[in-house]
Amino acid sequence: MSVWIKPNGNIDDTISLLGKWDHGANGRSYYLYALATNQIGGATSEDGSWDADKRSNAESSDSVIVPNEWNFVTMTYNSSTGIINVYHNGVNVTTATNFYTDATYLNVNNLDFGIGSTFNSGTSSRHFNGTIDEVQLHNYTLTSEEVEHLYRGYDPNEGQYGQQFGMDSSVVAYFPFDESNVTNPIDYSDLLNNGTKMNNTSSSSTEPASVTGKFGNGLSFDGTDDWVNTSVTANLSN
Repeated sequence: MSVWIKPNGNIDDTISLLGKWDHGANGRSYYLYALATNQIGGATSEDGSWDADKRSNAESSDSVIVPNEWNFVTMTYNSSTGIINVYHNGVNVTTATNFYTDATYLNVNNLDFGIGSTFNSGTSSRHFNGTIDEVQLHNYTLTSEEVEHLYRGYDPNEGQYGQQFGMDSSVVAYFPFDESNVTNPIDYSDLLNNGTKMNNTSSSSTEPASVTGKFGNGLSFDGTDDWVNTSVTANLSN
């Protein structure tokens, strides 16, 4: 999965970018996040827990996120090898081999896919402060070359950013956030899992606010109670 982010200043806490993750109810599946030192990380869990032998996470050793600028962040997971890779601007910055290769829990459909927030016993938490654009989720493990292609592949003369990669059935979620002042951002993948913009526990057409994004429009998250919820059912990796 991949996303363009533009944080408002330095990251001052562990915050969520994308994923199916409830750290208060043993509802952990997969998760792309940033840390207080402007690092990035990715995590998966075999059974929903954070037990050392049931999960893995990979975190960059360097502070790679540049505040107040656009950063392209990607996480891949290979269920055959158990390897997580995390990329910043198309470059691999950390790799972790999981303690397991059983991807059963990556297929759970009772967890919502959060954008700009994770969950704590069903309540949104770890909110992102900044702008998010061009969210994509694939159902197979992208190669490093494909990640770089996603980072460099936008051609404004050819149309939407995501279309440069090829909007085929492997793209199971794509949110360009180009709509203005709508409650339900459109998922342009074949699965049509449209999102719901949330302000605290209420749906909203104005928060997160529509602003200028990396390409076209994006959504501005206030770091307090803005997030996007969607029932993406596809898993991170086949």
